[in-house]
Amino acid sequence: MAGEVAEVYALDFMKVRSDEKNELFYYCDDWSKWGAKSLVYPKFGVNDTNPTSIFYYKGSITRGVYPTPLYGAALVACELEKAINEFHLNNINNGFASNLIINFNNGQPNEEQKKEIERDVTEKFSGYQNAGRILLSFNDSEENATKVERLNGDDFDDKYKALSERAREQIFTAFRATPNLFGFPNQTTGFNEQEYASAFKLYNRTVIRPIQNAIVDAFDKIYNEKGSIVITPFSIEGNVENSVN
Repeated sequence: MAGEVAEVYALDFMKVRSDEKNELFYYCDDWSKWGAKSLVYPKFGVNDTNPTSIFYYKGSITRGVYPTPLYGAALVACELEKAINEFHLNNINNGFASNLIINFNNGQPNEEQKKEIERDVTEKFSGYQNAGRILLSFNDSEENATKVERLNGDDFDDKYKALSERAREQIFTAFRATPNLFGFPNQTTGFNEQEYASAFKLYNRTVIRPIQNAIVDAFDKIYNEKGSIVITPFSIEGNVENSVN
């Protein structure tokens, strides 16, 4: 029927940009391309006659034009966890050749040359992406060979383990979830069915249900009708809880 919503599609949020008033929206498949062109869409309105528009739902947590994600407090922790995993992966792929001192035994270069050598070595071999890389040295003679000495581990394993555990705690805290609920048993009690059920009930009530309510509220505004959709929550007991509408 003319004037009614015909179809609803979900857009990838990272491909959408908005003006300051959230009145016009710009869509582009790849904003990183030079000279990328975007499609312009107006804000959705119930009584509008626009054939295509964008319904923009920000919820209650906002930061200016764009909303703040639920996991916003754990972004740094997520990057840290990723960096640690990549460090260990590269360390394995490169043969655990890290923790080295490089001695250049061919005289004392001037300060400018020292800085250039240090910069070149740092750029090539520093960072978690280059963990454990092997250094190749080309010398005029054996007497002037570059010497490489291995250092002690300095408890790197314990440090990385502590960082990983800290990052994981911050991620779970940001999502207001208990590790036991996601397959990380409590260190003191292990896996407990009653604790799991209680954790699920709390997480469902404090995190999942508010998100489901926001989805229902968004569709109600799109269709201008209360109870336009109904979400039946999942229950680990097999009993259907009260529907969200």
